[in-house]
Amino acid sequence: MRVRLTHKSMNRSAQRLGIVCYTLIFTAAVGGAISHNPYPPLLTASALMAMGVLTTLSWVELVVRPGSALVGRLVYGLCILVTIAQVPLLPTLRGESGFPTLVFLSLLAVGYAAVSFRTWVGRAHALVFGVFYGALHAEFRNVQNGIAEGMILMVLMLGVVELSRLAETVAANIEASSPRQWQLREALARTRRRAFERQRWNGLIHDKVLGALLSASREGTISENSRELATEAVAALRPGSGPGGLRSGLSAVVAAAAERLGLKAIVDIEGDDPPSPVLETLGEATVEALTNVAKHSGQRVVSVQGRLSPAVSTVTVADEGLGFDPGAHSGRRAGISMGIVGRMASIGGAAEVDSRPGEGTRVTLSWHTHETPPTGLETSIVLAAPLRNVLLVTTGMQVLFAWIFRDPIRNDSVLLATMAQCVITTAAVVQNRDRSWVTAVCGLSMILAPIPLVMNLADPTSLDRHYWWGGAYSSAVGILAFRFPTWVVAVITGGMVLTEAVVEAAVLGAPSAAILLWNYITTLVVLILGIGTRRSLDHAAEVLEASAAVEGRGRVQLAEEQEREAVASARRSELEAKAVPLLTRIAEGGVLTDAQCAAMARAEAEVRDRLVADVLLDPSLQAATAEARDRGVRVDLVATGEETPSLAAFRDLLREALATAPRSSRLTAHWAATDRVRGSIVLLGRLGPD
Repeated sequence: MRVRLTHKSMNRSAQRLGIVCYTLIFTAAVGGAISHNPYPPLLTASALMAMGVLTTLSWVELVVRPGSALVGRLVYGLCILVTIAQVPLLPTLRGESGFPTLVFLSLLAVGYAAVSFRTWVGRAHALVFGVFYGALHAEFRNVQNGIAEGMILMVLMLGVVELSRLAETVAANIEASSPRQWQLREALARTRRRAFERQRWNGLIHDKVLGALLSASREGTISENSRELATEAVAALRPGSGPGGLRSGLSAVVAAAAERLGLKAIVDIEGDDPPSPVLETLGEATVEALTNVAKHSGQRVVSVQGRLSPAVSTVTVADEGLGFDPGAHSGRRAGISMGIVGRMASIGGAAEVDSRPGEGTRVTLSWHTHETPPTGLETSIVLAAPLRNVLLVTTGMQVLFAWIFRDPIRNDSVLLATMAQCVITTAAVVQNRDRSWVTAVCGLSMILAPIPLVMNLADPTSLDRHYWWGGAYSSAVGILAFRFPTWVVAVITGGMVLTEAVVEAAVLGAPSAAILLWNYITTLVVLILGIGTRRSLDHAAEVLEASAAVEGRGRVQLAEEQEREAVASARRSELEAKAVPLLTRIAEGGVLTDAQCAAMARAEAEVRDRLVADVLLDPSLQAATAEARDRGVRVDLVATGEETPSLAAFRDLLREALATAPRSSRLTAHWAATDRVRGSIVLLGRLGPD
């Protein structure tokens, strides 16, 4: 489906491009034939009449059969016949003062072959018609001039072939890259969704599962807060459920959480809600920040300020309590790293914790939208080496032959300076990617170039090789048309033609349409080809993206749902046997036995270990930790980063420390794969009751 859409789009663009070229060439040929016609009137009239009919039919075909190439093939056939008919008439051109405008139809055949046929066919046309064009000029002017014109046409048409080849390559890359981009989006969506769901479940486990188990194990008589946490946790752990979103606005959630925690919250939240996942995460992280205030600040008053919008959202939670050192490692600081920082990171946001001992704490949650890079054609395209070389050779040949056939001119130094300007400008355009100032300088140079060139001509009325700069600058025009917006190259090309027209008016009394057409016909053709090719590629990219997006979005949504279910299933299986029965008991309320309190404390510790030190744990270390806790050792484990070779040695040390830790002692172990000091183990002596 995508291949058919791409080819259809490219064919329609090629059809529109051809119609513009047919109309332009037909108009130029008619204008030239009216002013001078060295060929038999019957041949010229028949060719122009047939071309006029086909040009009209091409416009009709665009409406009736968009994307069809039938009229284009007929135009090509007509142009070939006209070219063949001109060959025996070449000797009659000797001594003629006017240029045969039917040659424009021959050039149209070469351009059509370069764009529509295989590469080798286009190159063959360029070589054959180069010989024909050279022979025509040899009869019309002289042999040297014929050789120069034939070589320039060959190289220029080879450039058109390479441009067509580059367009095909880019179109193929677009065609192949669009599905690949959606595959990458799917993989990225899976990764992001997996991280997001893990973080949400980590938050659920930390806030509700651990909160309910820890508070109930210390209370004996289950409080209303513990019952509420346990009830919410059990509901979320049921199949088909999960961490719940906000059932009301952020202000209401903050007020309810503050009331449950016994805090007096000064709430100032304004604006429109961001996307649902962002709003939910902001709410969960804010509630966790409030929980930390209630547990650790020693204050009952907290300020919550928020500025929300669909693009940027910020929430700040501040208290004037005890404060703490954010850099200090603690097994009880998981609420910050996991419940706040990790949560915000899962949605592409950030959390900043500003606190010092005795100076209170300020938590700032921020999020903003992240733009997706465009998947269509880039604004600046690196030209393929063959095309770049052909264009540079074309300009070089134009400049070289301008010097060889420089008579009649007024000053050789002026000609040398303008030739150097042309070469430098073209080279700068070729090398420039997207620097606007380089484009501006080159454009201004091209617009002003005709002034000294026309003023330096001894005979401005003679149509000969001394009108060389239109063709020489066509390479730069083609590159600008392919790389930059249409208005840029239109201003530059129009500026060149307008400048020359003004200078001609000053020198000749009026601008000459024949001179302007002679000088800039190649430039106009290259301009149309460049703009048309670029627009064809842009349109193909848009069509491909639209067609791939329908399937791609469905795949992304399916992938996200699959990851959500996979993470939820894994987390439920982890907690089902170990925590769900105890949470159900807490949700029932009442008084707990000592055995139940001890079981809840052990379950809370084991679940916390998995939450904050999963990379550190292996089966033997889990067993050593459980044995130490059974002896009355209080064990706090924290691990960050990934597993490294030195982790095995750290586990051995930790197992030995757990085995020798005395009853009622406290052992804290911290492993950080990214720190210079990989891990630390602290063992404190006998402790009193917590």
